[in-house]
Amino acid sequence: MLVRMKQADPARRFRDTRSSIYAYMDEILIRCPRCRSLARVVHHPHFEPPWPQRPVMRPRRLACRGCAYARDTTGHSFRLPGNAADQVDDPFCGQPLWLQTSTAHGLLWAYNLRHLTAIEQYVAASLREDTWTDTGLRMTMFAKLPAWLKRAHNRDENLRAIARLRSSVVN
Repeated sequence: MLVRMKQADPARRFRDTRSSIYAYMDEILIRCPRCRSLARVVHHPHFEPPWPQRPVMRPRRLACRGCAYARDTTGHSFRLPGNAADQVDDPFCGQPLWLQTSTAHGLLWAYNLRHLTAIEQYVAASLREDTWTDTGLRMTMFAKLPAWLKRAHNRDENLRAIARLRSSVVN
């Protein structure tokens, strides 16, 4: 007797790209400290890094199109969010992230739309394939996502929260 295995829908399949959270820190959407509208923290445009292998340490510029507020940072230090935060701040300027919302299970946040899309693809997938590093460590961004975000029975609620966050960004 030949038994056929059901193939996973390619649109609902996710394979871990082995990327870390640092891959999504090139642009960070925040609330402007002056007018509370959407602002961005980006790599400083007039800086050539002395350490090309460490772009996360480059100086940053906070820029708001709404009120023309701008502020530069040195880039020598940053602080990643903790697990039990009720609000997540930008690691370079300390301002609240634009893309964050509370759910019944925890705080859902993303640095930018590309980061939000990656999380959405992971959450929406019914088949999630892990990739292991050469040393066997699972230190990717997706491996570190909270358990409530990974659970299938939270999928619909999490996708609705992601859609709300996406709609809050007006280009």
